[in-house]
Amino acid sequence: MPTSTIPAFKTALITRLAARAGLTGVQITYGFPVRPEREWICVWGTRAADPTGGTAGGQRSAPMGQQRREERYVLEIIVSVTLPLHESQQTVTERAFTLAAEIETSLREWATATPRFGGIVRWAQVTDMAHSEPADAQDREARVSIDVACAERI
Repeated sequence: MPTSTIPAFKTALITRLAARAGLTGVQITYGFPVRPEREWICVWGTRAADPTGGTAGGQRSAPMGQQRREERYVLEIIVSVTLPLHESQQTVTERAFTLAAEIETSLREWATATPRFGGIVRWAQVTDMAHSEPADAQDREARVSIDVACAERI
């Protein structure tokens, strides 16, 4: 029995995203990319106080006698698009949301095609989304943070 489904779910999600035609050429990483490219997606952790990432949630005992636990957690996925300043912020932001839509679509298709997300989790769904638009002297950036809530009995 696994201690947690988090590593398996993250790995399976990354594999699915890497296979999507709409994400061709996008850097997809398990955790924050060491050398971020112009377009990247990382399956990270949560917006918890831990600056190194991590996963919020936890495990609770299931009904007595079964010696199982109910695991619930929220993974944060970060989408980033960076383009030179001569590009409009609208172009950069719309591209980031296009990549975010690929993630949402992938999760919906996975839920429909494979019972229980390939046996990894009972359910997973997008529960929140936020974005920011940082810029520096050379580039415009758009970041979209997507929260994916998951649950499984382990």
